[in-house]
Amino acid sequence: MASTEEFERIEISAPIAGVVERAVMEERIVAQIDTLGTLPDIVAEIMRLADDPDTTAAQLEAVISREPVIAGRLFKLANSPFFSRGGTVSTLPQAIRKLGFGTIKNLVLAASAGGVLGTQLGAYDYLESGLWDHSIGVALTGRSIAKGLDLQGTVIDEVFLAGLLHDIGKLVLDPFLRDSYDGSFRLTTEHEQAAVALDHTHVGSRVAEKWNLPAHTTEVISAHHDPAQAPKFPRHAGVVNLCDYFISRERLGRPDGSDDEMVIPSSTLTCLGLQESDVADLGARVSEDLEAVSAFQGMAA
Repeated sequence: MASTEEFERIEISAPIAGVVERAVMEERIVAQIDTLGTLPDIVAEIMRLADDPDTTAAQLEAVISREPVIAGRLFKLANSPFFSRGGTVSTLPQAIRKLGFGTIKNLVLAASAGGVLGTQLGAYDYLESGLWDHSIGVALTGRSIAKGLDLQGTVIDEVFLAGLLHDIGKLVLDPFLRDSYDGSFRLTTEHEQAAVALDHTHVGSRVAEKWNLPAHTTEVISAHHDPAQAPKFPRHAGVVNLCDYFISRERLGRPDGSDDEMVIPSSTLTCLGLQESDVADLGARVSEDLEAVSAFQGMAA
């Protein structure tokens, strides 16, 4: 018969084993972040130049012109229905002037991220290239809604960037979740935490830090399911959360189904100064924004 001391040892060993197992899993996931690599040097250089108030259009042109693929995609986007107001452009300087430094920075990152976000995921309920379609949908809708809420200055471009990368953590978690989930339903952060100790918001913020992305992007990725957790940029996080809701309800990038269980957190409405009655009016913008997604098709190749 086991002594009291032995019983205590048995009872304690289970939770300790669980803690150790979760710690090991966290280490494996963090190690997996390295497999995403870093941003290409030219992308990092363009982002740095675009953020520097002393950069001239000629300097930015000189860098972009070294990468014909990126230059070609900028031409395509500058002449797409989404950006075509004011006529077509035929030269790189025209495209730079038309789009502006902030937009160019985000489009260059989108061009770079497209190949990554176009990866097929086995554990999540996305179609082929569905994560890309969902992500660019959130980014474009975020840009539009930020304007509609009269958010000023660089916030519109910052929301685009955060919306584009808000689910980047799913790329890291997917290999660890495939044995448990087959993509037949929408995984929540609770599912992720139960299965592998971390969720995609935490992992995604680690990726953003590795890529040296701006602080607002890292914070929004971490808090995009609950803007109350964003101490410095709650409105950015609120817009991305709202757009994640809209795009998920539209099933963009996902098979036919329903996301009726999704709700908008009260913290989102609070930080944006909205009432529930305002949500439908903002949602009406989504159909127009979804038409712009076609301009970005091919970036996920």
